[in-house]
Amino acid sequence: FQNYLLHKELKERTIYDYMMVINQYLEDWKPYKIDAISRTMIQTKHTSLSQRSKAQANMAMRVFRAIYNYSVEHYLDENDKPILDAHNPVKTLNAKNAWNKVRRRKSYINEDQMPDWIKAVFEYQDRGQKNETNRDFLLTLVLTGCRREECGSRPGSSIDLRDGRITSIDPKEGEPHTLPMGDFLFALMKKRRALITSEWVFPSAKSKAGHITNISKVRNKINDSCGIHFTFHDLRRTFGSIAENLDYGRYTIKRLLNHKEDDDRDVTSGYIQVSEKKLREARKAIEDIVLCEYKTTTEDE
Repeated sequence: FQNYLLHKELKERTIYDYMMVINQYLEDWKPYKIDAISRTMIQTKHTSLSQRSKAQANMAMRVFRAIYNYSVEHYLDENDKPILDAHNPVKTLNAKNAWNKVRRRKSYINEDQMPDWIKAVFEYQDRGQKNETNRDFLLTLVLTGCRREECGSRPGSSIDLRDGRITSIDPKEGEPHTLPMGDFLFALMKKRRALITSEWVFPSAKSKAGHITNISKVRNKINDSCGIHFTFHDLRRTFGSIAENLDYGRYTIKRLLNHKEDDDRDVTSGYIQVSEKKLREARKAIEDIVLCEYKTTTEDE
């Protein structure tokens, strides 16, 4: 597992999840050599973990599968042949159709809940909040629809205050993705650039990375204060749902969310270019719905 981590370029969150699997879910397997893990052990472990969480049980088996596959290719004998049996024991779950069926989350903050939620975010108070980093982080998530890790690790260089654009790096392809900002987001980023001296838009003195990585405690406090329970990814779904309800077209929404076209047969997507004017208009319309009466809070500062 340690060699696997050394040879793979993994996101911080992925490493965290893998460490949790090894140190918690598969902790009792540590004394075993990897080829001692049998199909029966896989089935028993998966069944046991599924009683706690079906999703976590699947994740644990995917992690073991990845480490095993890596080991097959990495550890070779003197004849350049794999030491391990190339048949991964996790395949027994495929053969028995034993993988848990986990429904994808579809929760989001609906428009009736939005006034209460945004009020709780703007009124959130906590120690070390003179720069309102946590508040601004949550606002940026819901106003851009970007992923938590992508937003937290955003460098100051990704903000173009001259042309009012914000650039993200596609987490899968590694390609830059530049979009215009709405008026409120532009004012918020302008304020953050004036306040911070760090290279990060959302710095954190407590994080080893130097930027926000986990503010679940803040989220939980806001959950409690307004009675609306949300996850960070719910904010991405909220952004997409608002855009859909505003009747923006499919390709505009995909561009806003930086979604790749899954169907290679859809050749039309390669010919459609959504204008910056259209994208900026969409950002502003989404801001109007999300921010309610708080629309001018940062713009007027």
